[in-house]
Amino acid sequence: MKKQLNEEIAKRYLVAEQFHLVSPVKIHEFTDLEDSAARLIVSHQGPLDLKGLTKLSENSAQFLSKHKYPLNLSGLKSLTPELASALANHKSGLDLRGVRTLPAAVARALAGHRGAINLSGLKTLSQESAEAIAAVKGDLYLRGLSSISVVVASHLAKHRGVLYLGGLESITPEVAEALSKHKGAIGLRGLKTISDEAMEHLARLKGGLHLGGLTHLSDAAAKALSKHKDLIHLGSVKSLSDVAAAYLAAHQGGIHLGGLQELSLVAARAFGSHQGELCLSGLGKIPQKIARELAKHDEVIYYDDPFAPQTKVDDDDEESE
Repeated sequence: MKKQLNEEIAKRYLVAEQFHLVSPVKIHEFTDLEDSAARLIVSHQGPLDLKGLTKLSENSAQFLSKHKYPLNLSGLKSLTPELASALANHKSGLDLRGVRTLPAAVARALAGHRGAINLSGLKTLSQESAEAIAAVKGDLYLRGLSSISVVVASHLAKHRGVLYLGGLESITPEVAEALSKHKGAIGLRGLKTISDEAMEHLARLKGGLHLGGLTHLSDAAAKALSKHKDLIHLGSVKSLSDVAAAYLAAHQGGIHLGGLQELSLVAARAFGSHQGELCLSGLGKIPQKIARELAKHDEVIYYDDPFAPQTKVDDDDEESE
């Protein structure tokens, strides 16, 4: 049902904020926005959640672009070049995850945006649009893409900022090689498996690497990652061979291994000499010998949740090597 956010309602919303009260006005529920209300609402001090809007005038977009905080317009299904051009003047996070298609003209109009853009509603991305949107100066969310071509990957690699491609279900060595030229972190948490050849390419990335969906890591893949120079997220890997652990321990940078549920003494000894932050939040009760080896590491983190119980040390368990 259509519900319009008009000037009077916008004033009520802002008055409550002025007196530090919780406003009874739920602006995220409105489907339509008057230009006069848009002109007022941008003075809100904080993120502006207008995800209920299903359409937006160019004048309203011009007003909203002056908002200094994140802007949620995820209810919009499409954008015209004119509307995109107006929103591109916004200089904070812009949530457009509801947009289903991104014509090249719209991508070029959005490219001037300085701030994160969430376009995770896109299922496909043309070469022309990828080339244009890569110019965005901020983190780029494209989590809806399940596959990309080498050409699209090459264009996206020119983006500067964090590149979220968590929807990719597989990655060829050729696409991995193209993405490895990206200067910034890449999120690939949707990958469940990856070839050793593709990992060899990704390890050359100059930025953090989020591979939180992988449940297994081969020795060859671990060897490739040992050469990587930034944060590596491997939070779903349940076990590691001693060889793989030794390779990862040689990595100079943070490693997230929160999914590991057990660790051998040999592996613990290797990680004890690791240089960089180390997350082992999945370990439960560990033998005293292993605890002593891990204690040699300066930055071991046993758990993510600060309110969760710490990893317990079993004084009686004398696990052999």
